[in-house]
Amino acid sequence: FVVRISMGEEELVLLDVEGEVATITLNRPKRGNALTQAMMVQMIDILEKVRKDERVHVVVLTGNGKYFCTGMDLGGAAQKDLGDDMDKEEDGTIGRGLKFFQGLHRFPKPVIGKINGSCFGGGVGLLFCCDFRIVSSEATLCFSEVKRGIAPALISHIILPQGNTFQMKQYMLSGERFSAQEAERLGLLTAVVPPQELNNEVTKVAKSLLSSAPQAMATIKHMCQFAEGHTEEENEKNVKRIFKEMMGSEEAFHGISSFAAKQKPDWTQFRAKL
Repeated sequence: FVVRISMGEEELVLLDVEGEVATITLNRPKRGNALTQAMMVQMIDILEKVRKDERVHVVVLTGNGKYFCTGMDLGGAAQKDLGDDMDKEEDGTIGRGLKFFQGLHRFPKPVIGKINGSCFGGGVGLLFCCDFRIVSSEATLCFSEVKRGIAPALISHIILPQGNTFQMKQYMLSGERFSAQEAERLGLLTAVVPPQELNNEVTKVAKSLLSSAPQAMATIKHMCQFAEGHTEEENEKNVKRIFKEMMGSEEAFHGISSFAAKQKPDWTQFRAKL
């Protein structure tokens, strides 16, 4: 059964836990799930709650309504919000924005993007933070910032290492919409499916991850991200350290012992150590 966990305030982001899967839902459907400062604060808090929850093995990120996420809310009060605290370090617009995107990108548990609709600007950044990206065939993507006099600065460091920089630069410069099918062709998505098949495809991916060891998955995510910005020599030192730590870990001992005994491993106890 599904357990909804309330954050005790206006729920701009929803959290539901069913079995070993937590679903995080952006919940501003009337505004295209556009991001506000309050929304980012709730998301940061929810990610920390999910990280500590021993029940949760996999995270699904989706949006409520027609859109997945239309980026930063630049209208009215939200725009004033953005400008008022621009100079603050940790809790200002820049610091909070970086913490929001990096918190999801570096999240130790696997994140499946259930992309229910189009994503623009920061919404594309959220998509690139996901480890698996299952996208509705009706969705389009767009780096809309340039049409508002802005560069996609807070998401570029996440997006550019993962895609063809030349191709991404063209889309960022033009602000042109491109289809989910084109993004799949560029190797940026896991799968593009009809809207009615989205739930089944996400469930299939989530189930495939339940038998994977949590600390091993967190290590894989770290290795991939570390490799993006470091030299071959630095990567070699990193993997030597990881391999030594991993082979001496309780999780590895449990996994190898279970394999030898032809038993199914129980990873529950290792989720709390992420």
